[in-house]
Amino acid sequence: MTIGVIADTHGRINPGVFRVFQGVDLILHAGDIGSEHVITELESLAPVQAVTGNVDGFPLLHRWPAFWQQQLAGHSVAMTHILEKLDETTVGRICTSAGLGRRADILIYGHTHMARVEKVAGTLTLNPGAAGPARFRLKPSVGLLRLAENEQPEWEIIRFG
Repeated sequence: MTIGVIADTHGRINPGVFRVFQGVDLILHAGDIGSEHVITELESLAPVQAVTGNVDGFPLLHRWPAFWQQQLAGHSVAMTHILEKLDETTVGRICTSAGLGRRADILIYGHTHMARVEKVAGTLTLNPGAAGPARFRLKPSVGLLRLAENEQPEWEIIRFG
């Protein structure tokens, strides 16, 4: 299963996303969507699951949760927008508050606009960076996550421009 991971579009998608996400099975948007048309455009490529971010208002708040979790190809995947700190306590609290009862195998988040991959207390934490307008002198980016039953996840960051 190949998953396109995107965050912080702020109402605009980098055109390179459509090339990179061509053929993915699912798209996960980790918040700060900015506008419903972003979801509509992504849905032209694959089914989309999103969480809301700190800049998202109605109707996005009505349609998407602040936290999402599901089993995908044998892996427990969770997603939120803001991850205050990358430490065991914070990761554990987020997963517990979502009713998982255990840590997620993979926790996807956004907000910082900086792509980052790190293992925290057994949970792979992934931030795809921001795929909207370039900010903070950072290049826009997205991620590709490849999952298969009984195999380690594979993760790739793709930067634009």
